[in-house]
Amino acid sequence: MESIRKTSHLDRDEEFAKSLGTDGKRVLGFIGSFYRYEGLDLLVKAFAKLSETRDDLVLLLVAAARWSGTRNSREISLQKRM
Repeated sequence: MESIRKTSHLDRDEEFAKSLGTDGKRVLGFIGSFYRYEGLDLLVKAFAKLSETRDDLVLLLVAAARWSGTRNSREISLQKRM
């Protein structure tokens, strides 16, 4: 019984990365909904902690809804890296 789904590796699209401003960076990403119960505030706080020692990271958040936690990211001065 094999319950692990096989995935294929996709090469990085450098042109798209450049258009997002993520070229040459490691991307920490989240794809889902931006509802409070998703815990995105914890993700942003963890990203802030990682960013203290890593300047090669960017946070990419993808969803169809607006996240009410945007104010928090401004408070910790990460908006340019998100």
